[in-house]
Formats: sequence, structure tokens, C-alpha cells
Amino acid sequence: RKRITELNTTLEALCEARARAAHEIGALSKAKLSEIRQLTRSPPEAVKRTLAALWLLLNSSRFKGKPATAVRFDDKSDWPRCQRMLADEGFVSSVLSFDPSCLEEVPSVPLHVAAQYLGLAAGPVAKVPAPSKPMRRASTSDLKPALEIAAVARACEPCGALLCWVQELVLEYVERVKVKAELDAA
Repeated sequence: RKRITELNTTLEALCEARARAAHEIGALSKAKLSEIRQLTRSPPEAVKRTLAALWLLLNSSRFKGKPATAVRFDDKSDWPRCQRMLADEGFVSSVLSFDPSCLEEVPSVPLHVAAQYLGLAAGPVAKVPAPSKPMRRASTSDLKPALEIAAVARACEPCGALLCWVQELVLEYVERVKVKAELDAA
């Protein structure tokens, strides 16, 4: 019973962290959004990878029913889609209204983002790190470096807020899966 309470407290904290990150996105001014849009022609690598991770999560339904190996961001076909996503006037509201439960239908998407963009191993995460701290690295040597909020924010301040939301969403998903497995085993 005590463990169930602890697990629920963990989930609530993760949900609140994602909500705070979403609030930061909602507070982005038109000028800040314009800054992101101006970078889409030739963005720094960290900004491009942040936007790719965001696009994958927001468009996770595209991968429903497909094998985990199908989850990837293709620069040639997906980058123009990502640019259109950012140009859309409803971009911020699409982030704010995103339903995290839809990721349960496509678990390979948040796990792909965790491994390829956030440097998290695809398996369970030992504990939830503070959002601005580096996370546990996946062991695969061919991965690009994990995106870090501070580095992304240096390249483009509003993209740091987007990465924070991506990170919190993925951490919440990973922890929710662990909690559900533990509750089912109990």
C-alpha cells in the first residue's frame, strides 16, 4: 500500500513537471516563435534534433501499427513537414493539447526519442533526473550525443523550452510504463 502511494506520487510529480514545461511553451511570445521559425532553413544541429524529436512525438500516430524499426526521422521527407508544423498558427496549441496517453498506442516512438535524442537507455530509467541535468546514456556507440536543455537554449532559447517539454513527456511515459508494470505484478 505504501509502495502504491509512492508510485502515484511519482506519477503526479512527472505530470506536474510536464505541465510546467507546457506552460513555458504556452508563454512563448510571437517573437520567440518567430525566432524558431527563422532557424528552420539552416538550424544548428541541436535545434534540428530538438524539433525532430518534437515532431516525432506530436505525429506519433503516423507510426501506429508499424514495427519499431519504422520509427525514425527522415530529413528529406520529414524536415519539410516539421517546418510546416512550426509555421502553423496552431503549433503551440497542438503542443498544449497533446494527450500523452496516445503514446501508449505507439510505445516505440517515445522509446526511440528517449534513445536517439535524450540519451536514455530504452529500458527503465533508474530514477527521474532534474530536467536540466544530463540523463543516463544509452550504451549504443552509434548514437548522437544526448540533447541537453542548456546547450539547445544557447543555440535558440525558445527551443530549450520545447526540449524541456519533450524530455518531461518522455520521462513521464517511461516512468508510467514502469509503474504500471509494478502495479500489475503486485
